[in-house]
Amino acid sequence: MGLGSRSQDIAQAQANLSKSQVTHRQAQEDLQPTQKLYAAQAVSQQALSKALSTHDSAQAQVDRDQQALNLLKAGSRPEDIAQAKSVLKQRQEALNLLKAGSRPEDIAQSRAQRIDRATKALVKVGLKDRLENRYS
Repeated sequence: MGLGSRSQDIAQAQANLSKSQVTHRQAQEDLQPTQKLYAAQAVSQQALSKALSTHDSAQAQVDRDQQALNLLKAGSRPEDIAQAKSVLKQRQEALNLLKAGSRPEDIAQSRAQRIDRATKALVKVGLKDRLENRYS
């Protein structure tokens, strides 16, 4: 059972991070002159706000992509691995029981339960017939 992420998943996360870092650098490069132009009153507050928003959004994407990459590199959590191993063990044991077939004591118990249910049903029907005959 593998413990980590596939190399392709890690490569994809690294590519996503690289792309978001490029977008962030572009936003940073756009923000700096916009701030200077705003200080010189050459652009509006709206233009500055847009540049700041674009920069902040790009930074948030870098953070998300970095976290996604970190999670993939860290691999599966120990508790997830333990749970998966436990489920696997249970299923293997169930499969082994099926392969081995029914045990004689299980067959006998099942037969006894069926006989008991049938007897109870017959008793009920017999009592019902007696009551109907008595009050007819």
